[in-house]
Formats: sequence, C-alpha cells, structure tokens
Amino acid sequence: LEGKYHADAAMSLTLGNQLHKIDGRSGAAPDLGGTTREEVIRIFWAAFTLDKCWSVVLGTSPVFTEDYFSPAISTPLPLRMDGVSTAVKRVLVN
Repeated sequence: LEGKYHADAAMSLTLGNQLHKIDGRSGAAPDLGGTTREEVIRIFWAAFTLDKCWSVVLGTSPVFTEDYFSPAISTPLPLRMDGVSTAVKRVLVN
C-alpha cells in the first residue's frame, strides 16, 4: 500500500502542475526548474502508468479519471526510446 500512496502523490503533483495538458503542437511545457520538455512528458506518463497499474492491482479507482478531468490528456506520448512509447501504448489500450 505504500507504493500506491506514493503513486497517488506523484499523480497529484503531475495534475497540480497540469502536466496532462502539455500541447503537442506548440511545445509548451511548465517550467520545472531546468527540466526538459521531454523529461516533463516522461514524468507525466510514468505517474499516469503507475496510477493505472496500482488501481488494477488493488482494485481501486485511479486518481486520473477521464470523466473527471476534461478535456482529457493532450500531452503527447514520449519519444521512442528503448520501447518506452510502445509500453505506454499497451497500458493505455488495456
């Protein structure tokens, strides 16, 4: 349960900083103190994936629910690097 606690905290921080609303066209990303745009994108998707995985494992609701947050995610998927993008797509489809 400690892992779920930390995953929820990470998701809350990403949502509080609106990392789910990074526009893929304009390239705008919030300033996180020297963090690159790609790192910010990866931070969001890592927290999102952890949130979904812990929800499945524990049978609980995820922090990020599409019906609560509207509009939904506008953050693009991370650039391909060692299959990371493919792994994120698999989580989203399932």
